Amino acid sequence: MTQDEYKEFLKRQFSQDYSVGNFYLAKKYDLVAQSVQDENFSGKRHGNFLNSVVYIVSFDCDKKFVRKEIDTLPQIALSGFRNPAKDKTTTIVRVFVMDEIPFDLIQEVRAFKFSRSEFSPRRSYTEARVLLVDFLNNEIYANLAGEENAQEFKIKN
Repeated sequence: MTQDEYKEFLKRQFSQDYSVGNFYLAKKYDLVAQSVQDENFSGKRHGNFLNSVVYIVSFDCDKKFVRKEIDTLPQIALSGFRNPAKDKTTTIVRVFVMDEIPFDLIQEVRAFKFSRSEFSPRRSYTEARVLLVDFLNNEIYANLAGEENAQEFKIKN
């Protein structure tokens, strides 16, 4: 499987449950899959709950690009953090597909952690997850939060 075939595979997989494109926050990426669900909940607090999950995937990345993008992840995650009308959760999963991943980059990704919550009149929570896909060695490395998404990117031979 080539990286182009892998990209098409991911598009097909995501198109079942997500809207797929290549732009997010007016910036172009190789693949963006987004799902926004507006749910009603009941209990002590009645109201609407907005649940947003965004996968941002880049192919043929180098170490410098990955580091720069990881530095901007908190800003991306906080871009839609508050919504005065609804309780909201946002999960950003940033995926980098590379041919060979340096060990120091793996260590940086595993140590990466970003989440923010706010409990005022409305509840808001955002989290950033990072995955490194080693295309040549068929390995996936993730930060702690991103481990639950790793299997979705396992390369099928």
